[in-house]
Amino acid sequence: MEFTKYNIQKEDTIESIATKHKISVNELLDFHNANSTLTQQFFGSTIPIHIDELIVPLFLEKKEKGISDSVNFEQKARYRCEQTVVMKLNGIIHSHADTKREFVVEKRKTKNNQIVKIKLTENIIDAYQKQLELALKLVCEIDMIKSDVLVNLNQNGKISNILNHNEIIQKWHHKKNQYENDFTFMRDSNSKQDFKNFLNITDLQIVSEENLINYLYSKLFFDVFFDKYLVNDNFLDDYSRTFYSQLFDGYAVKLNFTQNILSESPSDVAIRKVSSFSKSDLDNEFLEKQYDNKFKPIVKYRFSEYNFSVRERCIINTDENWIESSDITIIEEVKNNVQVLIDYKLRKIE
Repeated sequence: MEFTKYNIQKEDTIESIATKHKISVNELLDFHNANSTLTQQFFGSTIPIHIDELIVPLFLEKKEKGISDSVNFEQKARYRCEQTVVMKLNGIIHSHADTKREFVVEKRKTKNNQIVKIKLTENIIDAYQKQLELALKLVCEIDMIKSDVLVNLNQNGKISNILNHNEIIQKWHHKKNQYENDFTFMRDSNSKQDFKNFLNITDLQIVSEENLINYLYSKLFFDVFFDKYLVNDNFLDDYSRTFYSQLFDGYAVKLNFTQNILSESPSDVAIRKVSSFSKSDLDNEFLEKQYDNKFKPIVKYRFSEYNFSVRERCIINTDENWIESSDITIIEEVKNNVQVLIDYKLRKIE
């Protein structure tokens, strides 16, 4: 069995530590004593002065069979997704990130709905900024937890609820405890506070089912995969979709999409999707204020015109209700000043 080391705090008791790790006092003491040296062993239920850490079993080793393991799925596919994000300031590349992800997807139709299981199996990010390496490592690890989901679909092919939400919370709490133990060495007060804020934000994203669903939809794979074609043959109508800004925190843009058939056969259809939006719906006062704080000190030029566009070409297998491929280009910009370009490719490989 795998284990981790728990750093004992002043207020800790054996009982409180056992409760935190969801095991009994006897189980905790027996496990610690079996994996520690003679001088570090417990011979009672009080914490000796000279012992400052406990060896505890990893929480996930104790979890019961999950709900995902009890579902027999009828269809299975594997997807690879590659994304390149380039930010330009005043026409010059400022940052560049490449992401490669692989997902395994399983589906099952029930009498009343459809259940889909998604598991992120590969998550590789290259950001070309050395100072971001640790942060990216943590984000990748947490994404593996967030993206291991079993969901019900609604009549529009969107996620209605997460069936294994409690399991995801348990996995996160285990990982959070591990991070808190691994980073106790941090001495800089600002770094410690930033790390604490990061954990708190992740808590909010995961513990709330609504927040977790919204987070999943901020990832292009989930936004592209979960759509009407999964549950409904009538998926070619024009529609609207909300996209969250890469430039301005907390800002969302509602885009209207038209769909055109490029080609079709009895078993699949190739579609082009093009976005548009109403300039009158933009909160230019908010955008300009954010721009002045975030980009103007670097770019120098004043706020000009905000644009957001999305173009997608995809192929849908209408016999088995799979998306076979998708090529997406997203451009968000303050014209001539700052631009984010996203190139996204999704492929069904099995």
